[in-house]
Amino acid sequence: MQPGSINFPEVFRKELGFLHAAAPGIRAAFMVISTEIRTWYFLIFATLYNVLVIGFYFARESDQPAAPSETMRPVRYVSIMIPARDEELVIEDTIRSLAGSMEIGLKKIEYEILVIDDASEDDTQEILVRLKAEYWGKLLSERRQPPESRKGKSEALNFGLRVLQERFTERNPESWVIEVFDADPICEPPLFRSAVEMFETEGLDAVQCGVRISNANMGWLPLLQDVEFLSFSGFLQNARSHTTGSTMLGGNAQFIRAETLERVRDESGAVWNPKALTEDLDLGMKLHCIGANLAYCTEYVLQQGLESMLGLIRQRTRWAWGTIQTWSLALLSLFTGLTVVNPFGTILMLVVSLSYIPLFIVGIHDEYRLAHPRTWLLLIMTILYTYHWIPAMLSSLSHVVSRQTPEWSKTSRIDPASYSE
Repeated sequence: MQPGSINFPEVFRKELGFLHAAAPGIRAAFMVISTEIRTWYFLIFATLYNVLVIGFYFARESDQPAAPSETMRPVRYVSIMIPARDEELVIEDTIRSLAGSMEIGLKKIEYEILVIDDASEDDTQEILVRLKAEYWGKLLSERRQPPESRKGKSEALNFGLRVLQERFTERNPESWVIEVFDADPICEPPLFRSAVEMFETEGLDAVQCGVRISNANMGWLPLLQDVEFLSFSGFLQNARSHTTGSTMLGGNAQFIRAETLERVRDESGAVWNPKALTEDLDLGMKLHCIGANLAYCTEYVLQQGLESMLGLIRQRTRWAWGTIQTWSLALLSLFTGLTVVNPFGTILMLVVSLSYIPLFIVGIHDEYRLAHPRTWLLLIMTILYTYHWIPAMLSSLSHVVSRQTPEWSKTSRIDPASYSE
């Protein structure tokens, strides 16, 4: 094997194991591919990408208001859907935060919160009954029952959308915005006010808001997730929104017009794909395919971060698996004698692979201030933290190649009282 080359089947045999079971004698043709041009591409791309994304990040405060769209598309109704399965630790704080923020941020707009209780086995239902009496008319809840229940977030969202449409048949879908939140977010009134203004002034079909971590003060791992969402995901979404308009949807704080959702309903009547592990990414791709107009709102929602590495790897494996589903990657290297050769030295390859570091430096400096020694340590920890994607991606590849059936798993919750003081 040539220096600097990687034989993919050997790597995956060691990491994934199951390839050892391949029948002897069944081998594809040997292939050699040089990636020199590709390395130059990524080197140039990484440089321009950092300049572009960081530039848009610093320009965000001086952005001029978007020019009004030619056709005003007012928002008259707003409905939040919250899938909830065993959410007794967080659901009350979430409802109080969302209801209070909507009351202030959505003047002259009809709104309600629908919680889809997915056959919870804890006190979620009892909490909802009590809160419905307090938020009469503004808080709705529907409980799903077996065998239809507990089949994942997509099934719960499709059910919730049907409930809303059957209940509010008189509403104009074009002036009705459906919002999807998880069961753990905390937010402020500007999030709703800004999102609605973007819908109306820019004629948008969907808006995705930013995400931060509410328990970032509870240890290194939640803090690193906060840095990740702030310094990478936020940068990326902001740049996409300002350039190509290719904003993608996330699982929390996604806003979509009801009329637009109808345009992506499939033959079975589903809007959110029940087979997709990352239903948000799948829906975002569908919206772009029909030419929908999406944008990113820099107002953010606070959600809980995971406090264990095992839980994080499990979550990111699901994300990676779902991404592979959505993009339908052809994993040819797993089934061929493919050798990749690159004449570049190890140092240059390492520089290219770490090209995301400037984004984290800016984010950490802007939010946490690098004047304190602890934040320099945070930068080092962030770099190391990014490598959790390696075992997550390998695990997801093993699931795909072994043709395992995707199964949606619920993220564990933390009592907000443990970090809100």
